[in-house]
Order: sequence, then structure tokens, then C-alpha cells
Amino acid sequence: MQAGRDPEPSLAIIDSQSVKGTRTSGESGYDAGKKIKGIKRHFLVGVMGLLLCIVVHAANIQERAGAKLVLEKASGRSLPRMKKILADDGYSGQPMVDEVREKYRWEFERVKRTELHKFVVMP
Repeated sequence: MQAGRDPEPSLAIIDSQSVKGTRTSGESGYDAGKKIKGIKRHFLVGVMGLLLCIVVHAANIQERAGAKLVLEKASGRSLPRMKKILADDGYSGQPMVDEVREKYRWEFERVKRTELHKFVVMP
């Protein structure tokens, strides 16, 4: 591959994005955290930012429930090198970590927002 990486990812990042729905977007709901009525796109991307899997659902579905939907869909894909998935604190709870490990054999690690931006000016 041009970036010098194996085309099969071993690490992925899961997240979601709530967006206002349109008249044609089908099922919608209200995401109280984002204060948006519409849909939620739940996605899994590789470290190069390439989309591995996406599920679109009503915005009122919580992060953990949406994660289960996208992970179930991703598990049906061929991801032979997949070892770890990173997530933010919206996916909190030890049951989530345990379920991903037991069901899919992937490590599920939550990264705190304070750990995401550790920019330090070097001399």
C-alpha cells in the first residue's frame, strides 16, 4: 500500500455523529446529549481514516447500543488482523469491554478526552 501499511487494519476507532434528519431519512429520534432530532451515523474506521463499517439508526439510540449494531455488522466482514478498537467515554462500562472481548475476540479500549489531545511544544 502507498502509505506503507498493511491494507488489513489491526486497529479501528468507533464513534458516532448525530445529524438532523430530512423528510426522506426515515426513522428518526432525539439525541438529548447533542440536542438534535434526526439520525445517528455509527461508524468504525481504520487508523488511516478509511471507513470499515457504518450503521445509520435513530438518534435516540445510545452509544453502547449503537456500538453493538456496528460491531455486529463489522464482525460479518473479513477483518482477519483486527485486534483492538478505540472508543471515547461515551462507550463506558466494563460490560461493553467484556462483551467485545468475549463475542468478537477484539480488545475494546476507552480513551478519555483529556488523553486525546496531548500536544506538547518540543524545543
